[in-house]
Amino acid sequence: MNRIFRRSDVAGLAATAVMVVASALAATAAWAVEPFTVRDIRVEGLQRVE
Repeated sequence: MNRIFRRSDVAGLAATAVMVVASALAATAAWAVEPFTVRDIRVEGLQRVE
């Protein structure tokens, strides 16, 4: 069970860890936004193209 880690194994593990941490931070940032309601939608300009 004595395993020698190659440099590419360690780099891949580090990249995966960075992605997990970045995803966790992005998820918490998404929950920090206050909810909002859209009340009025207006469409301006060309309405119909034939």
